[in-house]
Amino acid sequence: MSRKPKRWSYHVALLVESSRAYGRAVLQGVAQYAEKRPDWILHFEPSGLEAGLPCWLRSWQGDGILARVTTPHMAKALQATGLPVVDLRGFRLEGPFPCVLADNTCIAQRAFDHLYSCGLRHFAFCGSLRGQHPRLDQRGDEFQRCAVEAGFDCEAIYVWERQCNNRSTWGRLIAWLKRLPKPTGILACNDDCGFQVLTACRHAGIGVPEELAILGVDNDPVLCNLSRPSLSSIDLNGLQIGYEAAGLLDRLMQGRKPPAEPVLVTPGNVIARGSTGVLTFTEPEVTAAVRFIREHACEGIRVRNVVERSFLSQRQLERLFQHYLGRSLKAELLRIQIEKAQQLLAETDLPVKTIAIRTGFRSEQYFSEAFFRQCGLRPTVYRQHHCASPEPLCSRG
Repeated sequence: MSRKPKRWSYHVALLVESSRAYGRAVLQGVAQYAEKRPDWILHFEPSGLEAGLPCWLRSWQGDGILARVTTPHMAKALQATGLPVVDLRGFRLEGPFPCVLADNTCIAQRAFDHLYSCGLRHFAFCGSLRGQHPRLDQRGDEFQRCAVEAGFDCEAIYVWERQCNNRSTWGRLIAWLKRLPKPTGILACNDDCGFQVLTACRHAGIGVPEELAILGVDNDPVLCNLSRPSLSSIDLNGLQIGYEAAGLLDRLMQGRKPPAEPVLVTPGNVIARGSTGVLTFTEPEVTAAVRFIREHACEGIRVRNVVERSFLSQRQLERLFQHYLGRSLKAELLRIQIEKAQQLLAETDLPVKTIAIRTGFRSEQYFSEAFFRQCGLRPTVYRQHHCASPEPLCSRG
């Protein structure tokens, strides 16, 4: 395929919702890429996920489209434009457009590892009606695979709907939650689903996280913090997805061939909140030590402080931590500190020095070095990759 001749400008339509944190993160990633391309003119208007196609697209004379394709009708209409399109939702696994998506295999593994590290040995998945969104089905399948490969069972229910007002659906969900062994760790297919599961637990009188621990996907800070208890969630790294999608569209507009497979982006980390708080381990000393670490790690405590509160020796406690968590006391302390630092970097504009102090590090330099060893990025770079602007991207051109 011959390359498109150099143009004075490229007009790019952004059909991405601005109503949720994930969509805004994607838009921010596109904006970061567009900063390198002064010949790009972005066409955008604020909208929700289900808004469909804007009226202006019918007569729009542009060069490429970045879209969160939500329906077959939308896909057909975009295909009819004859323009290069990059899909950022993957509504159909075998859709007509190249996709840039979060890696579901990695999401599932991180979800399982987090729930396992909470001491859980029973697992379950709650998803949307099977077949409605194959990407979410795949997320559940991968989570079940992780559990089975680790030697555990994993139940699943497919009932979630965006507007769940059906009494029969609520009844099925509540009955399923009551039937699960306690405690169980549940991965919800996304934060909306996780919010509904938490609501169902509250109606059913099921304790969270004592009986059921709930983990969502998307890490929408507003939705997660509105939940009671607050919802732990996996950050999808929407900013990087937007950046990669913009780069792919740039290549397509210049006449390059689309990739044969979806471009998969590694998600961010689990942002731990109340819904996956400390659970009960078989050994009460482990439960007490884990609770103490998670409540006080960011106050600068050391391993000796944890041991002092236990009836066990450090050697005995270390052995139990390796057995139940697969890591040392020091590693668990650092993990909690880094988790909190990631949350503050992504959700606040606090200076890095302040975050270092708030998470119990003795200096900004030591914090930066420890963060780099754990995450592979300096704190400032992590913030650039994971902190989406709360304001929607303005139209240009």
